[in-house]
Parts: sequence; structure tokens; C-alpha cells
Amino acid sequence: MKRYLINLFKNIKFLLNYNFVWHNPKSKKILVFDDVSYSEIKDMIKRYDHYVLAVRKENIKQIYISFKIIFLTIYYYRGNLFSSYLISLIIIVNPKIVFTFIDNSFKFMEIAKYFKKINSNIKFVALQNGARYEPLEYEYLFNSRINNKNLNYSFYLPILFSFGLYEKDLFKKKKITFKKIIPVGNLRLENYLIYKNKVHLKFKKKKQICFLSEHNNWNKKIELLDKNFVKNYFRLLNFSLRYAKENKYKIIICSKRYKGNSTLIDNAPHHAEIQSYEKFVNNEYKKFFKSNLIKRNIKDRFQTYKNMEESEITIGTMSTLLRENLFLKNKIFACNTSKINIYDFPLKDFFSSSLDTYDLFEKKITNLINMPKKRYFNNFKNKIYYLSNNKISTRTKIYSTLDEILRST
Repeated sequence: MKRYLINLFKNIKFLLNYNFVWHNPKSKKILVFDDVSYSEIKDMIKRYDHYVLAVRKENIKQIYISFKIIFLTIYYYRGNLFSSYLISLIIIVNPKIVFTFIDNSFKFMEIAKYFKKINSNIKFVALQNGARYEPLEYEYLFNSRINNKNLNYSFYLPILFSFGLYEKDLFKKKKITFKKIIPVGNLRLENYLIYKNKVHLKFKKKKQICFLSEHNNWNKKIELLDKNFVKNYFRLLNFSLRYAKENKYKIIICSKRYKGNSTLIDNAPHHAEIQSYEKFVNNEYKKFFKSNLIKRNIKDRFQTYKNMEESEITIGTMSTLLRENLFLKNKIFACNTSKINIYDFPLKDFFSSSLDTYDLFEKKITNLINMPKKRYFNNFKNKIYYLSNNKISTRTKIYSTLDEILRST
């Protein structure tokens, strides 16, 4: 009881930091759960009457207050005031669909599971945002006794629009609860293709390597199991820098984190990424590295796609961009030097899952660069579509399912 009250007072203190709106939100057909990455789905979702609900404390600008909200928040309170507040808003907005582009959100899953009991007519639909290694990580951490429970059993995705059939097979294998998985392809990739066709972008290959920074793509608890994990992970970057320098290739290192113009706190992820580079890039390549680091341009959402399209090959371990670049018919080298095989690329029969020496790396990447493009892609055949089903318009497939739900509820 004491812990219950402490949590309640903490949540009340949190609420007092925000501006209050003294009325209920309006009813909408679709409620978008989480405003993060909303810019990526905005054009797709704008055809529907929808409301965007910020669910991350740092993004919330206002708190709705009314007698009904207070009553429902208290009524559905089960130890987490914020969850019961979100439940009350969803009840009042009364959407037919709660839609999220953050498919790995445990808050979304928690509330979807709750509405299964109180109102199953509201359908919870998630669109895959990125490559999902979490099911592999959660099982690995549980088996390694870092986590006392397998978080895969906390997953609950009633309807998931996935990249491809790979996720369906993975989720079944890892015993993740879902009702329906519909492979629709990658919306970000389709957004880029629409833009590319609209402005008639054409690219000419340069003697250039594109390296994808994947700073903190991994679960931080993995570092508890192997103190050399991050150092081993960065070997791929050091191998790539050496190869480019020795073979007179231009190399573009695409940073993952944006650098904003505001406070140090807002830029914490960017600074952490830079500090990792400083710590793990070999001293002999640091100057070369800094001269080739490309900072993310917040005004150019397709910056990395363009860098990949101009490069002879793109190198990375687990980035979603690797799969997207394959679909764009550009060469990739997916390589895992971390020595933890859960981060192997899904198409393991072609890419090296681990390389311990630079000599092996040099031999493999030279072979891939020199390999005729037709022969390179003959190794995959239709396996690319297994990872990302972008053969047919992603939006068309999403619209088909959403429209069906809206008609039937």
C-alpha cells in the first residue's frame, strides 16, 4: 500500500509540471499513439480523421483535465497514473483504431492488452518502424540470467504491419503474442522512392564506401555480459577506415544522431555517439575518421539514402538501412564483429556473420565490390522481399486494412 501511494504522489507531481487544458479532447476515428516519427506517417495518415497523442513525458506539452478524465483516470488506476490517464483519453476520443509507428512500445502493448478486456471494438494497429532485434535480445538476456523474465512474453501486438514475412516467422519462433501480422513493406523506404521519383533523382557511383553508424542500436544490458562488446562492435568501423585509406576510397560515415541547436540535454545522444567514436576509433585513423564523418542534416530526411546510392557499397551490422539499400539494388556488406550472434544479418547464407581479422575483412569486401552486380543480386533472388515486401505500394496495403476496420466497426 505504501509503495502504491508513493507512486501515486510521484505521478501527481509529474502532472503538475504541465499546462492544463480544461476540456476533453475531441472524438476522432483514428488516434495516433506517440508523436515520435509522426513526420514519416503524416502524409499517409492525413486522409483519415485523426488525433496525435504524445505519450513520452518529454514530448507532452499539455494535460487534459475534466471531471470525466479525472473519474476515468482514478477508475482505471492500477499503480500507474500515466497509463490510466492515457486509457481515459482513448476512451473519450473513442477512436475505431489506435495506430502507432512505434511498434516496440511497451506502453502501447500494455494499453492494447488492457483494451482487450474493456473495449475490444477499438483495434490496436502497429506499423513496423525498424529492424527488430529485440526478440533475440530479450531471449538472450533471459537465458544469460541478466533479465529475470523473458520480455518477449510481455509483447502484445493485435495487428502488426510488418516489413516482410521474416518478422512473422521470428515472432512465432520467439512465442510473441499477436493476432495478425500483415507484411506491407517499409514505409520510410516508400517515402524515399516517392521523393526520388518526384524530383527525378539519378545517381552515379563514386569510388566511395558508405558506413552506417549504429550507435546504441543494441540493448545496453548486452554490455554487462561482455565488457569488450562495444570495442568488438567498433572493429567493423576500424576495418572499414583502414580499407578505405589503404585502397584510396572515399568513405562516408553517416552519423545516427542529430545535433540540435538547443540544450546539452537535448543533444545528449549526439554527444554520446561522438564520445564513442573518440573512445573506440583507433588513434591512427581518428584524423581520417573526423574528416569523413557526415553529420545528419535535420532538413534532409533522405540524406543517408543519397549517400548509399552514390556509394559502391554500404557497410553496417543491424541498421534497417541495410535492408532498404538491398531493395534499392545497391550492394551492402552486413558484418557482425561483436562476437554475439544475435546481431547477425538475417540473410546469413551470403554475408559473413563474424570476422576476426582485417585480412578476412579485406578479402570479403574486395570480393563484394568487384563482383558483377547481376551476380551479386542472384545470391538473393526473392529473399529481399522476405525482409521487405515493397513489391506493391506499402500505403495501398495499409489503406486496405485500415479502411476495412473502419467499415466494420
